[in-house]
Amino acid sequence: MSAKFEEMPRRIFLDSSTLQALQDYGGFLYENEPIDISDPLHRDPRGIAKLEAL
Repeated sequence: MSAKFEEMPRRIFLDSSTLQALQDYGGFLYENEPIDISDPLHRDPRGIAKLEAL
């Protein structure tokens, strides 16, 4: 069963934590800039993987 283009959702919901991650790590996500080794993101063992999922 295939959906028609008109039936597809036209909006997506981004919660505030997702928007904050896009703001804080946009350089990493869009420009492939490195993340500083002292960044709190490295405290989470899956931190980089979570960003890459965005």
